[in-house]
Amino acid sequence: MMRLIISVSFLFFVNFSFTQVNWIQLEKLSDSLILKPKPVFVFIHAPWCGYCRMMEHNVFSDHEISSQLNRNYYCISLDAEKPDTLSYGGIDYPPEQQPNGKLINSLARRIGEIDGKLNYPTSVFLDSKLIVQAQYASYLKKSDLLYVLKTLTK
Repeated sequence: MMRLIISVSFLFFVNFSFTQVNWIQLEKLSDSLILKPKPVFVFIHAPWCGYCRMMEHNVFSDHEISSQLNRNYYCISLDAEKPDTLSYGGIDYPPEQQPNGKLINSLARRIGEIDGKLNYPTSVFLDSKLIVQAQYASYLKKSDLLYVLKTLTK
């Protein structure tokens, strides 16, 4: 009996600790929204951004956060400095050359800029019609993101 309890506890712990956000490709978003409309969460990041990596490892791996995001949002992870042209809804979003020589994707700028500046990380919440509802241009701790999720999903 004790072995059964330990085994069940272990399986619960393993399942609980490895929950992660179900990131989808931008190209699949249109079909997903047609089949089941719901809001969209976009995590805008850059490969060199330490705070972005911290959010990926420390925040998005949290069971409660990943469960709420997966249940209530389509989630997109957007590398703003990826040199590819992104296409969505028949519109192309090419990278744009910045004065410092870096490329920034025009879609990331369009939805993530606040006061003309794109910071990393930026968390963007869109409604099911892809209208920006909220933007957070900073590292969000678990407690902060949980508060935002609970506020926006009321």
